[in-house]
Amino acid sequence: MEQKLMIPNTQIRVATVIDKKFVDHLQWKFAKSISFQTHAAIDAYIDRGCVKIALENDEPCGYVLAMPYLASNLCIRPIFQTAVCMDAQRRHHGLAIISQHANDAVRDGQSVLQANVRDGIDANDFFLAAGFVKIASWNPNTQRKRLINCWRKCLTEKRPMWFCSPPSRAGHTARLITNMSR
Repeated sequence: MEQKLMIPNTQIRVATVIDKKFVDHLQWKFAKSISFQTHAAIDAYIDRGCVKIALENDEPCGYVLAMPYLASNLCIRPIFQTAVCMDAQRRHHGLAIISQHANDAVRDGQSVLQANVRDGIDANDFFLAAGFVKIASWNPNTQRKRLINCWRKCLTEKRPMWFCSPPSRAGHTARLITNMSR
């Protein structure tokens, strides 16, 4: 069951047009770790309220870009990007953003958070530490051909039967991870 995580000095708010420059800056700063979104895409996500900003001392220090649901499964709330400024890392701002996202999902009747993360980057360690479980990996049809890991976090007492099923976009190349506990 998801616990509300209260982090001192971390406020979270919905991003505004003013935050576009901050989101774009972090996206470039972590270009090897997160997927690139065009300026138009960032504008659209901000306009739809899909970007949340973490604040430390009233200054932006991180963000999450996420949709309210996954089109292929309305019970899943996906996370597309999350990033925290280097000088604000290790102060639980990322966990606070994820916790807020989880609370919003539970409020809306959803049972699972999901993040697809490129293999070999620090974000995998972050999602593991945040209580996510790696359920599948697959090779995407991209130039770099780096494995993608699907991380999920159950937000309910009982895990849905489909929890361990790979995402539909992984297709037949997905390799299920079988050493799951619980």
